[in-house]
Amino acid sequence: MASRYDPQVGGDGTRSWPKLWAALLLILGYFILQGIVLFALEPSIFVGAAQNGITPGARVSVDPLVAIWSVILSGFPMIALLIALAVRAPWWPHFGLSNWSALPFKRTALIAIATVGCATVFNTVYGTLVMDALGPDFTFQTEITEMLTSIPKTGLNLVLLYAAVAVIAPAVEELLFRGYLQNALRKWFGPTASIALAAMMFSGVHMQFYEFPVLMALGAAFGYVYHKTGSMRVTILLHMVNNAVTLALM
Repeated sequence: MASRYDPQVGGDGTRSWPKLWAALLLILGYFILQGIVLFALEPSIFVGAAQNGITPGARVSVDPLVAIWSVILSGFPMIALLIALAVRAPWWPHFGLSNWSALPFKRTALIAIATVGCATVFNTVYGTLVMDALGPDFTFQTEITEMLTSIPKTGLNLVLLYAAVAVIAPAVEELLFRGYLQNALRKWFGPTASIALAAMMFSGVHMQFYEFPVLMALGAAFGYVYHKTGSMRVTILLHMVNNAVTLALM
């Protein structure tokens, strides 16, 4: 079993990686790439945004299939880039893609189930309180839910939907926020704060105000599992299962 990576020790060059500025630049680059792909697929989206930007409350609709294709077409090259950079780095043996866990299988499974289970309980309680406070018409991720449920339920569309939301997006996000960002933050702030800060950024980039605690709880759960197991495979799998179950329940 591979040992867990501690970026604060070691004299073989591992201490200098990953760089925090590089992790932040990669996160920014991913969303820029996604925007470029979205513009290439449907430039009218940005034209509409420019025309309606001065109107208070104006919204620009995005074709759900275009949004899905933008995730797929930007996600594949980003995954390839992130893995290529990690393979060449001094900390690659400890990155977590080459092993399932530094812990025995039963303990890994227990930690994963307990941690994500706690996050799910918190999110259920929080969601109930918020929805009770805001009224019966409020639902979490309203715009995303409406967009995804509006997709014609053909076989191909469902394959694309699950590929984008339950496979590619979790892989990219775990590589970015846990593999790169959390490890980079840990050099400066230690394990607990790095998990929390990476989870905050993970939640923040989704730009969903009411869902911020929900996404942060999930991000913290994934981060804790990654810290304990040292396995990127486990966190990616957990993220994929979470997104797939969420899609199935929509």
